[in-house]
Amino acid sequence: MDSPDRSLKTERLARILSILDSLKDTGLANVIDLPKIVVCGQQNSGKSSLLESLTGLKFPVKDGLCTRFATELEVRRAPDSSLHACIDPGPDRTASDIEHLRRFRPTVTDVDSLGQIIDEAQFYMSKINPSTICSDILRLQFRGSDLFNLSLVDLPGVFHNKAPGQTLEDKAAVDQLVRNYLRLPRAIILTIVSGGNEPANQIITQMAKEERNDGCRVIGVVTKPDELDGSTRDHQREVFLQILNNEVYHCQLGWFIIRNRNGEQKQLSADDRDEMEAKYLRGKNWSSVPKEQKGVGRLRSRLIQIYHEDVLSQLLPITAEMEEEQNKIKRQISNVAMRPPPHLTKTALLKAITPLNTLIRDAIAGQYQHEFFQQSPRAHQALLHDEILGLIDSYKSRLRTHLKDAKPLGNTVNFAASRTDKRGAGEADPLGQAMEMLSLGGGLPGQYNPAVTEDLFHKLVAEWSSIFRDLVRDLLDVLTDFMKLAAAHLLGADLAPGFLRELVDPVLRRLADELESHLCDLVKKHTTNSPALTRDLLKDGIRRGRARYMSHLMSELLTDSTATSRHRRDSRQSLLEERLLDMPPDTFGSQLALAEALECAEMHYECILKSQALPVIDFPSMDSLVLQKLVKSFDWNLVIGLESDELEKIGNMQIDPAAAKEQEHLKEQYEKLQSGVRELKEMLQEGEFPSLTPSRADTDGEALTANAGFKTPKKHPRDEEAEDSPLTKKFARRPAIASAEESSGEEDSDDYYGKEL
Repeated sequence: MDSPDRSLKTERLARILSILDSLKDTGLANVIDLPKIVVCGQQNSGKSSLLESLTGLKFPVKDGLCTRFATELEVRRAPDSSLHACIDPGPDRTASDIEHLRRFRPTVTDVDSLGQIIDEAQFYMSKINPSTICSDILRLQFRGSDLFNLSLVDLPGVFHNKAPGQTLEDKAAVDQLVRNYLRLPRAIILTIVSGGNEPANQIITQMAKEERNDGCRVIGVVTKPDELDGSTRDHQREVFLQILNNEVYHCQLGWFIIRNRNGEQKQLSADDRDEMEAKYLRGKNWSSVPKEQKGVGRLRSRLIQIYHEDVLSQLLPITAEMEEEQNKIKRQISNVAMRPPPHLTKTALLKAITPLNTLIRDAIAGQYQHEFFQQSPRAHQALLHDEILGLIDSYKSRLRTHLKDAKPLGNTVNFAASRTDKRGAGEADPLGQAMEMLSLGGGLPGQYNPAVTEDLFHKLVAEWSSIFRDLVRDLLDVLTDFMKLAAAHLLGADLAPGFLRELVDPVLRRLADELESHLCDLVKKHTTNSPALTRDLLKDGIRRGRARYMSHLMSELLTDSTATSRHRRDSRQSLLEERLLDMPPDTFGSQLALAEALECAEMHYECILKSQALPVIDFPSMDSLVLQKLVKSFDWNLVIGLESDELEKIGNMQIDPAAAKEQEHLKEQYEKLQSGVRELKEMLQEGEFPSLTPSRADTDGEALTANAGFKTPKKHPRDEEAEDSPLTKKFARRPAIASAEESSGEEDSDDYYGKEL
């Protein structure tokens, strides 16, 4: 039965691991060094088989370079089983690469498909960078009721000589990746040495020695001992026995020996595998090795013990680092988008609103003495009076051009069939419709018909709607450009975007809507009312229409080759009379009346352009309709009534989407850190954590060696040197771990920690 102290510690450990796991979800595991067990070894050293035996997960086993990235595996005890996979982008990835990698989701999530998940992750990474070795990390979170609380890292296997499909660059990249993990201060290094290879050829031991100050926080494992069977291997087997006694490659946390399934034993269950291993290691070849160093069960228990004690002992410095990182992220958030307090925003707006009003008045009046008009980066946009005059002139010209382009008269005498200009097939022909109206009555043949004039005039005016919409849009652009320059000049780059977005844009949009509504009413007025021509204008229009019609007839005759030859004998008058007599009945009268109606409609259109009937095509009218309203909109009343929430929106700088996304990510990290720091501090205030291992007090009062739990080998001279080395002091010290012989009441409690935690 668990003691109260042990149950309390188990509960606290689970809470701590949950907090640390939440940090990994936001990418903070790359910033804060968290305890983990790093598994490293040569290619084909049995690393994948060892991981499978430790965790129960089926790691892919292949010849050569199997994985091309680090895989960090979080194994956690939980009521429900689950497997979650994600890619943590490396530091050399671009912003677009990071976004791509964070979208990775495996197509399978069952624990038996781990190999497929790793292959899918590798393919996903290679799509943006075909490089063999990458700095990305595959993170796997495995939950289950029969699991142990461990954090493991599987690294690509190191190699001496390149094999087919490998390059020297691959070797250098793998070596660098492994060394980077070996240098992590809080990492516990599990170094694998295979019995199938000469120890001197296995460079992983040398790398661990160089990076880990002669074995500091390193635990060694001998795999494939069956490769050393046979009398011819006695000498080599003796070397491995010396290794297990910590006499060749010094490991501060000692050595283990395990035997995994070979190719013929792949179908063995986990229990059968453990029984096979125990039977083999009891044989005479390895009988001199203490039982505490034999088998994957004891290795698993030892790793769980070391990892749990390490997490608890590192709680205080980890909390301090989290708090430091929290403050750093808080400063980063402030740098991304500073938000001034509402009262400061209001003060700045009140200070700028009167000068802004003055600038608007001067710009409308064309008084450009202020330095703003000379120093503006786009000076022409600041000259508002000139810009609007140019806009008005351009639309006056456009309205006149519209009349010229829309003249319904064709270039032949037969007007009803002459509309072959720019109008598309199937589009209504105004002349054809007018001729039809004349044929339906409403006046004597050949007489002027005001109804036809009205219909043709309405068709001309109907096109004003699209022209006026363009005018409103262009005017809005001119005013917006000016206000942007003025706001930037008076408020600066920080406050101007919010001012424009929250205050200027709504005002300009309202003025534009009011002008567009006024123009719509104007178009409606002219498309519903009848043209009002004076008697003199009407007479002049009829006269001009008849003259144009006769001119077209003569032009038609003179361009006719037959008529030209006959002109030698007959007078022009007789030719004209002949042409008129040849026309069908009523054609001459209808065409003449149509010409008169067209001329009267065009004369009325021109009269409107010359009069004040279109107020938007002169500056005084535009000033009254829009510009003076703009002046009145930007005064103290606009600012004085702003509420705090409105001021906060104005004070919040507009940031680009990438910066906004980065800010949200920083906020998520900050909230995770804030919550984690608070919880960890509460646990630290609850008091000391009792030892995870049930043990009696050490008799001499000193901490036990890091090799506790094993038959202590001969004292290595490098132990004393390591204790005083700077690198050793840099690593956080583990609390004392009692030896299994002293602490355990049960002689063969191989899976004690695995079962209890």
